[in-house]
Amino acid sequence: MTPKPRPPLPPGPYLVVGLARSGVAAALALRTRGLTVTGVDAGNAEDPALAKAAGRLRAAGVEVRLDASGVDLAARARTLIKSPGVPQDARAITAARSRGLTVLGELEFAWRLIPNEFVAVTGTNGKTTTTEWIGHVHREAGLPVAVAGNVGTAASSLIGRLDDDVTVVCEASSFQLEDSVAFSPEAAVLLNLSPDHLDRHGTCQAYVAAKLRIDHGVIDDIIVVAAALARLHEGRGIEMRDPERFQIRDDRSGSVEIEIADTGGGIAREHIHRIFDPFFTTKASGRGTGLGLSVSYGIIKEHAGKIDVRSTPGKGTSFHVEFPAAVKKAVHA
Repeated sequence: MTPKPRPPLPPGPYLVVGLARSGVAAALALRTRGLTVTGVDAGNAEDPALAKAAGRLRAAGVEVRLDASGVDLAARARTLIKSPGVPQDARAITAARSRGLTVLGELEFAWRLIPNEFVAVTGTNGKTTTTEWIGHVHREAGLPVAVAGNVGTAASSLIGRLDDDVTVVCEASSFQLEDSVAFSPEAAVLLNLSPDHLDRHGTCQAYVAAKLRIDHGVIDDIIVVAAALARLHEGRGIEMRDPERFQIRDDRSGSVEIEIADTGGGIAREHIHRIFDPFFTTKASGRGTGLGLSVSYGIIKEHAGKIDVRSTPGKGTSFHVEFPAAVKKAVHA
């Protein structure tokens, strides 16, 4: 498999926020490239592990501030690299975003600078086991592999250290994925989803949205997502080849409309206002996650689309999806 092209690294100077394992690795990778970088951590300067990390960074030529918010440092930077343990509402992060600066998560930072084939694994449960298993399969097959990410080894520590034929297998947590901008590994695995880390993400929907950022390339084909609506809701669903129940129309007024209908049992009136809620399902335990419609709804909204549902119990359900059409501008010689 040929690795995908990576977006370039945004311009510096750089501020790395959070100096645990991932932040230290990112800061050192930047310094190795001869770039100007400052590291900041709100932790106590008396903490032995943090003091050791600071000493290592200073020896490499990184300016370090401890027990500090980093707001003043953000004013000197053009790009922030955020460690996974740093929340979105950290003062340096909010200050940077208010100024329009780029905030890049450490995982995507590493991915942009590692040209190797990437396999990313996420989910609520089983991430570490699956990541280690994929690495084991590679080793048993005699294929070069590096296992990294949330599993233990910071992905940024691999920058500039891998042969071209090495595959990177990376465990990706929601803390790492929430900051991704263009992250698109060669292979992405979403194992499962159930409510988790709500103290960090606030809502189930925000948690699910973070997990879905494991591959920005998967939302390119919006028609597939729209078709999935009919298969994933509570009714029986239909074959998408049926022209009477799956139609795409360009109404020539700047929008594209998709109409999907099924011949299932319909949706009860008391449930219809909840069908787009994450993890809502009327199916028996083990028969569904309640994520199909929620995921589709999020992707449709991300593409500035609208969705409307009509359902009659005992007769079926129809979904009407509308997207703004892409406008092709004329090119004049």
